[in-house]
Amino acid sequence: MKLRAICLWQPWATAIELKLKPYETRHWATDYRGPIVICSAKKPFRHQDYEPQFYQEVCRRLSKAGCPHYALRYGKAHCIATLTDCIPTEQIRGRISQNHAFWGDFSYGRYAFKLENIQRLPVEIDVVGRQKFFSVEIPDKYLGPYYASQFEQGLFPVTT
Repeated sequence: MKLRAICLWQPWATAIELKLKPYETRHWATDYRGPIVICSAKKPFRHQDYEPQFYQEVCRRLSKAGCPHYALRYGKAHCIATLTDCIPTEQIRGRISQNHAFWGDFSYGRYAFKLENIQRLPVEIDVVGRQKFFSVEIPDKYLGPYYASQFEQGLFPVTT
């Protein structure tokens, strides 16, 4: 089935997959609501690209959640989530936990895409990421019971 997708650098794609990150923040808004495949870019997560304290904290949080930083996967579809809302960050900045705020840029003028029903894909599917939204083919057998039933009942649109 062809589904809408979004590509994130690592470790942010894995943070969504592990349910550490319920919001994806962007500088652009969207009217789209529905299933979205969370994919990782091929850009590696390297210590030299970040402040040492931030890099170490990311590694600590990933390890605590069961995915050490050296096990991050790149250029893959990780999970399916439901994008349920797009909220200006200034409306939620003070209402989200510090744990959730850690994984996003909630500065003024940005938008938080609320992600729910996050379900890990049971297999690795290679993807070539793009900017904004794009389409990715996910075999029906990998949708999982929640998303399979939602599509069967016609509750979600199918991307063409």
